Amino acid sequence: MEMRFESQYSGWDIDISCTPRLWASGDAPRLEKYTATAHASLIDQSESGDLWVDARMQVVSLGSRSFETPAECAHILLEDVHELIDALRKYQLTRR
Repeated sequence: MEMRFESQYSGWDIDISCTPRLWASGDAPRLEKYTATAHASLIDQSESGDLWVDARMQVVSLGSRSFETPAECAHILLEDVHELIDALRKYQLTRR
């Protein structure tokens, strides 16, 4: 079953969707592991759009990484999203 988590960070709304996947390993029974995708969008945008590099939506995924529980999956992805938002903010500040 898909699990959803919502969060806010530094003026961004973050929506994480964790999806179960079945993984086969040789003759072992299939194991259910989770992977996720996050959508992050700015809560407030300036009228000129110059507050951020890209004021639209950022999408982050775990790629081929997978985890045993939806909570672990969401936690790792949320750390990745925070890192991206911090990097975008730092980049934007250096452009001024």
